[in-house]
Amino acid sequence: MNPNPNTLDFKQTWEEMYEIVHWKVPAYKAIADESFKDMLEKGQVLHRTFGSDFVVENMGGDGGYNNQAWTDTDETLTVNYVKDSSFYVKKLDKLQYDKPEQQHYARQSMNALFLQMDSDVLGTAFQGAGSVVDDGALGGVPGNGINLTVGNVMAVCAQAEQALRLANVIYDPSAQFTGDFKLDRTKNMPVAIISAQFYSILLQFLGGKTTELGDNVSISGYVGKYFGFNLYCSNNLAWTGQLSLATNPTAGDTFSFLYGINNVIGGTPVSQVITFTMVSTLTASAAGSILIGGSASATVANIVAALNAPFTSSSTYNPLVYSSLTTTQKKFFGNPSNGGIGNFFASVNGTTNTIVNVQSNGQGNVPVSQSMTAAGNVWTTTQQKQHCIFGVTKSISVVLQYGPLLEIVQSNPAPGSGNSGRIGWDFVTWMTYGIKVFNDQSPMLVDVQINTTQFTTNPVNTFV
Repeated sequence: MNPNPNTLDFKQTWEEMYEIVHWKVPAYKAIADESFKDMLEKGQVLHRTFGSDFVVENMGGDGGYNNQAWTDTDETLTVNYVKDSSFYVKKLDKLQYDKPEQQHYARQSMNALFLQMDSDVLGTAFQGAGSVVDDGALGGVPGNGINLTVGNVMAVCAQAEQALRLANVIYDPSAQFTGDFKLDRTKNMPVAIISAQFYSILLQFLGGKTTELGDNVSISGYVGKYFGFNLYCSNNLAWTGQLSLATNPTAGDTFSFLYGINNVIGGTPVSQVITFTMVSTLTASAAGSILIGGSASATVANIVAALNAPFTSSSTYNPLVYSSLTTTQKKFFGNPSNGGIGNFFASVNGTTNTIVNVQSNGQGNVPVSQSMTAAGNVWTTTQQKQHCIFGVTKSISVVLQYGPLLEIVQSNPAPGSGNSGRIGWDFVTWMTYGIKVFNDQSPMLVDVQINTTQFTTNPVNTFV
């Protein structure tokens, strides 16, 4: 067939609304105690006190006894998270643009802030948990993640329930989610915040019968009830891993995060892998290059410093370029320099200084890889863990002191632009909050550690 010989101008039509955005669902309210907000309406630090315990002793035959000293211990919650998600609108664009861009992006910014707080709460919750259910609880190796299967998912829930009972946590096992978080927080209700992978395995165990869990599925993330726990499915759980360097790396060795993850954007798969390369010199090195130290422990120290400041140049690190990353990669690290605490944390292992400990909030699962000359330089498979949260309501204190609020201000000139001003507005959405697991809340939380090497997917974190 010959091509059309005519050249015509066809009308093009733009839809008036933006496409639907499939956001994650915040689940933190299932465990949050937000009753302290009024106490910290002004100020930065909230103090709480807990007293020491007593022991029972035998009274002497003559009626003698010993007085026991008691000690008050002060705990504090600090409002130290300050987050914003902001954008600029040129006045001429606002006049000429035919879509409701202001409302759309303001809503996007607000949702992003709530999801950031959600990941911060869930990351703090597992660290403050008084009990841990890991492979050792199922007869395996203590400290290793659980290889979750259809055959052991019930036992995992039973171990979490037992952990609460052994901690003397009082709750109503018959309490069920009503859809009103304010009402549900008036009683101690057993809850579990699980991943999509955990939920999938549980469904397989139940033969796909969602009616076994209940029918009250809602936008809150609530997916039903099992083993007494009200279940909330979250794609925002924390993940931890360990990179072990048995020997000092060789120049050209690499390690990666989000390995094999591709987001389909506009029909095209876009790789989200973040790779770091070990080098013997930083001269003309590519972004993400880390200098090899004089020993494995020295190299670990360089890796930790680089991961905690991935966009900052140093004598041992050539940084990633923030503007060159995808949105998913930016969200993976966060940007602490832009106000607040980031999403990714690295530290030297407290027992072995040749191991890098990493924690990633809001990811649920982080597929990793390495290409190392030495066979012993690996991501430890048993230490790649997803941290599901089992417990009761009001088990972590969250003070949302201010916001999230949208403030519209006259735009200042962009840094380095040379402009005297800009005709337009900055739409600034921001919030400040504090998070704390207090001493009396710790027994109410159980960190259920799931091995993630069996999972190859990562929750989608972006849609642009």
